[in-house]
Amino acid sequence: MQTSSTLSYTSVKLLCTRHSSHQFRQAAELLSNSRVHKAKAGETLRSIAAGELELRRAITGERTTGEAELARLERNNPDLNPDAKIGGRNVIMYTSEDLSAVLSDARFKYVPQIGQYLKQLGITEAQIQNALRIQNEQPHGTQRQLLGQILVNEGHATQAQVDAAFSAQQLLKELLAGQISPILEKTN
Repeated sequence: MQTSSTLSYTSVKLLCTRHSSHQFRQAAELLSNSRVHKAKAGETLRSIAAGELELRRAITGERTTGEAELARLERNNPDLNPDAKIGGRNVIMYTSEDLSAVLSDARFKYVPQIGQYLKQLGITEAQIQNALRIQNEQPHGTQRQLLGQILVNEGHATQAQVDAAFSAQQLLKELLAGQISPILEKTN
C-alpha cells in the first residue's frame, strides 16, 4: 500500500484531462446553442424528439425514453401536434430549466469514479475489485458499506487516502457545476 494520502497536481490534471471538463463544456455549448430548431419539410415533433435524443445520448449517456423526450418537447411547444408535419415551424428545443437538468446529469459522465482516484494513490485494481465483491455480497435492503470504508477495513487504504480521493472527486464535480451557470446565463 502506498503511504501517500494526497493526489499530486499531475494526477488530478491527468484525471481531469482523461475525463475532460473541456468535453463537458463542448456538450453544454452544443445544447445551449440549439435552443430553437427550424423544422425541415416532413419533420414531426416525434421525429425531432427521436433525433435530438439520439444526439444527446451520445453526449450525455442519459437513459431518457423517446416518449419522455417527446413529452418534454410537447410541454415546450403546446401548439404543435406530435405527429403533424411541421416543416418551416420553429420548435423550442430547450428551456433554461431543460438545459439545467440535462447539464446537471451530463456533468457526472465526466467525473471519474472514486476507484480511479484511489488508483492514483496506490490502491491496486485487484484491491478495488475485492472491495467491490465484498460490497456486492452485502445483503440488499441493508445499508451497504461504501467502497472506501471497505478498503480501509481491509487494510488496503488509509482513511486519509479515501478522504483525499473523495475531495478530488468533489472538486471536479464543483468545477463542472460552476461551468453550467455561465452557459445558462449566456442563453437567457
